[in-house]
Amino acid sequence: PKQGQSLAEVEKLLIEQIELIKQGKFEDWILEAIVLDFRKHQAEKLENNKHRVSMMREAFLSFRDWEETAGEIERMKQVTKEDVVRVANKYFSSGRVVGYRKDGKHEVPSITKPKMPAVPIDPSRQSPFMKEVLAEKVTPIAPRYVNASKDFETAQTGGVTVETARNNVNDLFTLQIVVPVGVRHDPRLALAKRLLEKSGAGKRSPAATAKDWYRLGTSFGVEIGDNQSIVTLR
Repeated sequence: PKQGQSLAEVEKLLIEQIELIKQGKFEDWILEAIVLDFRKHQAEKLENNKHRVSMMREAFLSFRDWEETAGEIERMKQVTKEDVVRVANKYFSSGRVVGYRKDGKHEVPSITKPKMPAVPIDPSRQSPFMKEVLAEKVTPIAPRYVNASKDFETAQTGGVTVETARNNVNDLFTLQIVVPVGVRHDPRLALAKRLLEKSGAGKRSPAATAKDWYRLGTSFGVEIGDNQSIVTLR
């Protein structure tokens, strides 16, 4: 809750939003924007080996075929406004449990640490599956260094250095503008960033501007450092 706002007021606001969904009182483009947002985040995750492995692990532990996991976005595209309204009315009924978390001092009881007997572990033991994995032949990964003439291009335009690298993995792009000016040059920049987060664009309100970015599947941000500032459009 905001300052001076009760938890009951927050509950009422949340319930009102659920009722709007149940009545279908939301803009038609929002579903397409939500799917686009999911697709963007999935594409970002698939660029990273760690997240790729995480997706495969979650599918394995959930007993889901990989084809089902990989096709999740395509299935989301089939969801209609009528589907959302129907499901909302089915599951968001009048029966609910509301929990209020109130700040207060909590007395933590002192607990004597029990004696834990040592558990002997044989590090030489391996499961059949582990032996199978270790027995697989793999090609050693050789380091690949960045080649300035091949991996990215540099050009000069209007006295500004432009470096570009093609994304060969998916259709995402990131534009960054780096300016060699930071808070050590002008301490007002830190305040300007905070004002920018509260401002809109021209006559558009902050909420309308944020909605526009979301609708386009785009994020915009500014980072202010000691000696440089970075504007990022993703």
